Amino acid sequence: MIISYKMFKHLILASLIAFSLQVDNCVTQKKYCKRCNTDFYVLIEYENYKQKVSKCIKKADYELIKAIDENCIDADSPYQTCKECKRGYHTANSGKKCIQLDHCQTENNEKCETCYPPFAKKESEGKCEKKPLCEIIGNDNKCTDCIYYYYPKDGECKSIPIEDCMVGDENTCTQCNTAVSYLNSENKCSKIPEHCTNFNKGEKKCKGCENHYYPNADGLKCESITIDKCLQATDANTCTACDTGYYVNEQKTCTKMTDNCNVETFDHYNKKCKNCVDHYYLTKEFTCVSIPIEKCLQASDDKTCTQCEKGYFINKDNTCTKIPDHCEIIYNKQCTQCENHFYPNADGSKCESITIDKCLQAKDAKTCSSCEEGYYVNTENTCTKITDNCDVKTFDHSNRRCIACVERYYLTKEYTCAAITIDKCIHANDANTCSTCENKYYVVGGNKCEKIPIANCQQASNDKTCTLCEDGYYVDKQYTCTVLPSHCKQFDYLNRVCTVCDDNYYKKGDNDCQPYSINNCIVQVAEKKCQQCKVGYEPNESGDTCNQICMEEQDVCTACASNYDSFNYGESCEVLDPSKIPPKSDNNFSSFINFNLVLATLILSLIL
Repeated sequence: MIISYKMFKHLILASLIAFSLQVDNCVTQKKYCKRCNTDFYVLIEYENYKQKVSKCIKKADYELIKAIDENCIDADSPYQTCKECKRGYHTANSGKKCIQLDHCQTENNEKCETCYPPFAKKESEGKCEKKPLCEIIGNDNKCTDCIYYYYPKDGECKSIPIEDCMVGDENTCTQCNTAVSYLNSENKCSKIPEHCTNFNKGEKKCKGCENHYYPNADGLKCESITIDKCLQATDANTCTACDTGYYVNEQKTCTKMTDNCNVETFDHYNKKCKNCVDHYYLTKEFTCVSIPIEKCLQASDDKTCTQCEKGYFINKDNTCTKIPDHCEIIYNKQCTQCENHFYPNADGSKCESITIDKCLQAKDAKTCSSCEEGYYVNTENTCTKITDNCDVKTFDHSNRRCIACVERYYLTKEYTCAAITIDKCIHANDANTCSTCENKYYVVGGNKCEKIPIANCQQASNDKTCTLCEDGYYVDKQYTCTVLPSHCKQFDYLNRVCTVCDDNYYKKGDNDCQPYSINNCIVQVAEKKCQQCKVGYEPNESGDTCNQICMEEQDVCTACASNYDSFNYGESCEVLDPSKIPPKSDNNFSSFINFNLVLATLILSLIL
């Protein structure tokens, strides 16, 4: 293949352009520089707040830019004059400061010269203001687009003369207020018919009207329904739904429902009453008749009540009886359980007061089934006091005997409780055998309590084995008491290790909580390992340092560190995919040589 001179010239030119656009100290470059060498930051140059180019500058140079004015975001070397200020600010005094001029595009002598649309310059003050009723202002300071109901004419916004027109001009409407009108064939706005609730804009017809109205044949008007008690209709003679308490009959008019019929459950399909209101029952003729049973709410006929009023229950005669005072449970048409200290009488119609002393619940006047606390039901079905100093919570009610005593008493063979005479003993098996001593003492020889010699120990099995330490201590592997680690939030007493340290502390060992030592780290997991840095910082590869990735100004990133994508104004820096970061080169010339070697190979293949 023979390559033309023109093609060869373009290939060489492309190579030269690639070299000329290479940014100094840039490691990763696409259209703009994405990653700089170490100790350099990517600085974005803007033009009207849109990214134009990027370059790598030293941190010290970046600080010089901020020294000009805190609102400066771009400057030329030697960084003594501001070239671009942050949004809402403009350079002034020959670039020596940034002044606030909202919505300003160009500035002259600390006053706005031109404004960003839809704002226009206020001549007297040199500021930008929004033109009344205007949405977009052209370069000639004239309005080219207006808000709804207005149109531009001679650079000003005029009211659209077409009623209900939102978008249009003096002669033609393109969009009407759809809440009250629609666009007709003449490009004007016609009113949606009054009382219309469902207007089809495609067909330009009303498909549904408010209650007591129906759409006429051409769908352009809602006519008043003349059928008595009719709620909805398809035309003047056909009712489809009636007012509450009425139903549509065979003649498509409205008929009153049976008196006292429950209108919510009325069977409109069969046109019959299904249920009556309270105090009425349904007859075989589907009419509602008053229930003759006193206090009956619902009934299946004139003799059978199915539900009584509140405070009453259905008795064995299927009538209503007042629920007895103190009754808690009604079952099988009678009271079966009363409140404490009351019992149901034989027919379950009343709760009688229990006369058995200390009885809580009873089956009848002579049979107690449960006694008050500290008492038990004896063989005569009355109540007997539990043995003194017996633990009432563990009392054996089935066998009517004590099985455990309170502290400092022991259980005798007669199931009574006797005082323990062994000093410092709180639980004993008998008069001579102590099983548990009070805190700070342990059992010796089974018959005496001696002071625990282990410091800070609460309970011990012998003089060398602590089983429970005081608060703030734990039982160590030597069964002595060791103070809990300082700044430990959660301690595992079984495995003897601190599991969670206090906030801003990390675990250096099993029981060593150390304060965070890495600056700007908010989650440190080891002495030289930060897992998470604060906003604007990222851990380095080894995790022993939090590197600043974002130069912040009022919570906005104004420059990004190497290994991070450049930002759009106001957004944070985004980390680059490590797989896409090329090996770090010593200088930019090597990148240029590699590029041109590839290009030269391509040219030779085309020539040969």
